[in-house]
Amino acid sequence: MHSNFRLIFLLHLLILPSLSQSFSQKHKVVESSNEYIIVEFDFSNSYVIENTIVDGRKYNVIKGDENYYRNPGDPWLPLVNLSIGIPHDSNPTMQILRNDRISYSNKFIMPYPETDPLFEKPDVEKINKEIYSKSQFFPYEIVQINSPYDFRYAKILPIAVSPYQFNPVTRELVYNNKFVVKINFNARSETIRTALSDAMTEGYLKSAVINAENAKNWISKPIPTLDSPLIGNDSWYDPDKNYFKIYLKEKGVYRVNYIELISAGVPLGNNTPIEKLELFNNGNPVPIDLVDTNNDQLFNSNDYLQFIGYPAPPSPFVKMNLYNLSNVYWFSYESDSTGNIYNNVDGFPQSWSKTIQSTKHVVHFEKDSIFERMGYSTTEEIDYWFWGKANAQDGHAVFGFEDRFVGFENRTVDSNYVTLRVKMHGMTNNSRCNPEHKAYIKITDQLIGVQYWDGQEQQTFEKKFYISSDSINIFPVGNRLNVWVTGEACPAPSNNDEIRVNWYEFEYWRALKTNPDNFMFKSHEFGNIRFWTFGWLKNNMKIYIPERNKMISNPHITNDQYNSVFFVDTAQVGTEYFCVADNYFLAVDSIVNDQPSKLRHIANALII
Repeated sequence: MHSNFRLIFLLHLLILPSLSQSFSQKHKVVESSNEYIIVEFDFSNSYVIENTIVDGRKYNVIKGDENYYRNPGDPWLPLVNLSIGIPHDSNPTMQILRNDRISYSNKFIMPYPETDPLFEKPDVEKINKEIYSKSQFFPYEIVQINSPYDFRYAKILPIAVSPYQFNPVTRELVYNNKFVVKINFNARSETIRTALSDAMTEGYLKSAVINAENAKNWISKPIPTLDSPLIGNDSWYDPDKNYFKIYLKEKGVYRVNYIELISAGVPLGNNTPIEKLELFNNGNPVPIDLVDTNNDQLFNSNDYLQFIGYPAPPSPFVKMNLYNLSNVYWFSYESDSTGNIYNNVDGFPQSWSKTIQSTKHVVHFEKDSIFERMGYSTTEEIDYWFWGKANAQDGHAVFGFEDRFVGFENRTVDSNYVTLRVKMHGMTNNSRCNPEHKAYIKITDQLIGVQYWDGQEQQTFEKKFYISSDSINIFPVGNRLNVWVTGEACPAPSNNDEIRVNWYEFEYWRALKTNPDNFMFKSHEFGNIRFWTFGWLKNNMKIYIPERNKMISNPHITNDQYNSVFFVDTAQVGTEYFCVADNYFLAVDSIVNDQPSKLRHIANALII
């Protein structure tokens, strides 16, 4: 199974470049302006209609030079996806200016299979009865306008183009081999915007839309109005409200139900409107998913809320919080507005620019065991707490740092490169020798590299290495990370060396292989992406995207032999996704009633 998956992954890498090449051959921008775009499509000689027999019944399959996608059970017709840059505040409409079409009779198009067609033989048992029983062409429109999306400072309009239309009742198949379409933007001036230059937005437009030159003219951001909360100074904390503090330690999806809140003393009663619930952390509103089991718009018995919780934020200049083990989330049932509720968006794959099956993943290791004052450091913007040490006297290693780690979980077999980073800090400060620190970094007695630096300063070692039997070996268990110094950087009698180790981490390509009912990952690319996860064993999935207040509840769960789940999102580099089944959640550590205080409203400082 593992080798088959690798083969399929490689096939997708081969298919995706040919997909974009075929698009450029089949469409041509005839005219592009600030009000509309006219595009000509030519699908001549692009497809072949073939006959196939499944369970003794004759079907027709349309084959071309690209892979296309439909909803399971819908007629399996070619679909070409393109993106157009449009002005902000647009209401786009479509108009067919010319269409050269050919009609075929007595054709019966096979339904799109429940499983991915690259994996399984066609499945004709699942069929969309509503479509196949209606005497109407599918799709109804040759060009379908999908919901626009924002990428940074641009507005993107995905369109789905159908070279074929099929009437299941009359068995007529129409081939739209040549046609011209006009997309009117119908832009409105609803918000005041200011133009700006943004290299990332321009780069994305150049690679993603067919009218990049015009689309660059609409790169802009809104100007906040005087009453906008973006420029307000009001604090989130209202001493006249009743708050409850929710404590937690780990990153993940948390659930708090009605009974828990009542048990903690929250006076919800049975008539609290769900829009009155709100949550804050570090002064910022936290998006929540309110599950109203009986749909009465009230938060009562059997209802619950879910949110993404994080550990306490790091202290300045370090990657851990030096003083708090728990993070605090402030809950109230007295919101002045409608609360910060997740926006449920459509994530079912319809159109996308690329498919991703693996992402960059970082595994970080850190402990705080040793405190040093660092009196000779040239900056105070450092971490004064360290994990371990390494030292040498008279040109010989005395003590080294060591930590054990396991192999890299779900590392993509097609990418053997791994990046190692080690954060260190010099202790000795010898003015007669520069540089005076020379650290050897090894993995299980295999040298990865050497780091030189001087004085009582911090230094991060970073190197990419290759995993293989004839290069660097990484074992399932028992691997060791070692840091040694020998004192050889300085001549005798100054050949002593002492350093501290803060942390180390690995970055590698991890396949999107999920746990049976939960998974977290970050996107390493930007754009309109179809994410392909596998290993999911539940029949439902929610994907939370907290940084954008978005939630996807309709991914494509294929139930194929790889338990694949697909969903589409307009990702940014670093966008984090939290995938959970209905049965999976973390429980909070405690819920405590807050004692309201108006102290901050009567004093600008508190002296202790």
